[in-house]
Amino acid sequence: MDEFRSFIHDHSVDIACISETWIKPDSSLDHLQVDNFTLFSKPRENRIHGGVALYIRDSLHPKTVDIQVPDELEVVWMQIRPAFLPRSITSLHYCAVYSPPDDPHVDLLLDHLQQSIDIISTKYPNAGITIAGDVNRIDIERLATGGFAQVVDKPTRGNAILDKIVTNVSKQYETPDTFPPFGRSDHNVVLWKPLPSLTKHNVTVKKTIRPMKESSVREFGQWIIAHDWTEVYSANDPQSKCNAMYETLNTAISDHFPTRTVKLHVEDRPWMTDDIKALINERQKLLGKGDPRWKSVRNMIIRKISDAKKDYYHNRIQNMKSENPAAWYREIKFITSGQKSSPTIAPPPGVEPTNVSAVADSINQHFASITKDIDVLERSSLPVFLPAPDSCPTIYEWDVYDRLKNLNRRKAGGPDAVC
Repeated sequence: MDEFRSFIHDHSVDIACISETWIKPDSSLDHLQVDNFTLFSKPRENRIHGGVALYIRDSLHPKTVDIQVPDELEVVWMQIRPAFLPRSITSLHYCAVYSPPDDPHVDLLLDHLQQSIDIISTKYPNAGITIAGDVNRIDIERLATGGFAQVVDKPTRGNAILDKIVTNVSKQYETPDTFPPFGRSDHNVVLWKPLPSLTKHNVTVKKTIRPMKESSVREFGQWIIAHDWTEVYSANDPQSKCNAMYETLNTAISDHFPTRTVKLHVEDRPWMTDDIKALINERQKLLGKGDPRWKSVRNMIIRKISDAKKDYYHNRIQNMKSENPAAWYREIKFITSGQKSSPTIAPPPGVEPTNVSAVADSINQHFASITKDIDVLERSSLPVFLPAPDSCPTIYEWDVYDRLKNLNRRKAGGPDAVC
């Protein structure tokens, strides 16, 4: 134990997973305690040796996970929620597991681990899950699907990798390293350290919005009814009348609905508002001061986020169900799981992702470069079949009006800004 205590303090270990603890059901745990750590263990029943345990630093506020572990299995599940986590991870769940040689319960163990992953992923979307321990030679890599991977790549006993780590947060950690065994153990110690910084740069983008307050809408309605449109009637030709009308409308819109620039985090959910963020900051301040009012603010945040999601669905998604089912499904999945399934297209090097025109130009240049070795087509060399069988069509403004009236206003506008 002295060697173990020294190791976890020297290497700033926060969570230690122990297989084959040899703790008996009636054993005292006093001599196994480590300062500033809480011990969670499951001894082997009715047999000697075996057993698993997790040591978790108290500052991580560990708590048990509501998962029923069969009596035949040597498994311990725990959950932690550190003060700071990457935005892509909501909570962390750890499992210590031991599977002895010639384990008669291999299938039961693998089924339990897979079901537990499903339970946690359903209850805690985007949860980080890590399963670690001495699994001997069972095929625990069956679990390494759907974002999970087995990360230990160095032998832990002789030339074999018997102690493994299966996780879905491997990108947040360094490659595991091994150290000599403690005491009389014949298994190497596996040290898995997080990357130097899990915190991403707080990348923000600026967005110009035009708030449409109800009071402003009423004022705009009163103005547009009362305005006499003298500048339009006094114009001499249709183009001048059109320009005068648009200039008047744009000026009125700017006066009644002024734009403002807001900063958005690149990973902000579209329904998150400034009011909700302000409440979150208030809750954190109250919690840090030990003020019990933080609970009421927390409940208010939950209600506001729920209402914001409903508004987002009704205003942005509901109509997609009949018009674009694929987009509707993607958005529903995003609301429920917090992840977009569509791939992210990285902008070309040197192009700012927020500069839409520059991104579009770079894409255009790329496709144009594909045909740069082909000679330009000379139109004069093309055969001309004249006279044409039909005369040039005449387009009337009411035909254009009918076509525009039948456009679907809910679809995104094209490059001409027409729906």
